[in-house]
Amino acid sequence: MTPPATLIPALRAIVGEAHVLTEGDLTGYELDWRKRERGKSLAVVRPASTAQVAAVVQACAAAGVSIVPQGGNTGMVVGSTPDASGTQVVLSLTRMNAIRALDADNLTITAEAGCVLQNLQEACEKAGFLFPLSLASEGSCTIGGNLGTNAGGTQVVRFGNTR
Repeated sequence: MTPPATLIPALRAIVGEAHVLTEGDLTGYELDWRKRERGKSLAVVRPASTAQVAAVVQACAAAGVSIVPQGGNTGMVVGSTPDASGTQVVLSLTRMNAIRALDADNLTITAEAGCVLQNLQEACEKAGFLFPLSLASEGSCTIGGNLGTNAGGTQVVRFGNTR
């Protein structure tokens, strides 16, 4: 199915012109971390809020265009890489990187999907807590991807996987 010509302008209206990438070097979004698989996206869309994510999903669904969610693109299973068709939209969540709250009384942290694991670890440490997930890519992987893949890391036997 060919997406309607109105999709890209609609996406730009939702997230802003600068955050819908269709030209130039998109290697960082289209090549998997191990450099084994390369896809081709229709566009890379970088929303900044959950409302923008919802609007992007609605626009893509209305156009019949599939979405490939992507955080730090550090996964080992090519799950965040588009296929070679050039018909998928990469939904990059890297702009959604805030730590919204750290509740010491309830031992909870609320973070956006694009929050880098290392930033989360540092915020917890600063508050006197340990966030035990530790990965080689902790400086670039995101908590959304960690949760989406049940990441284990070097402390998995002691603390369990991410859930």
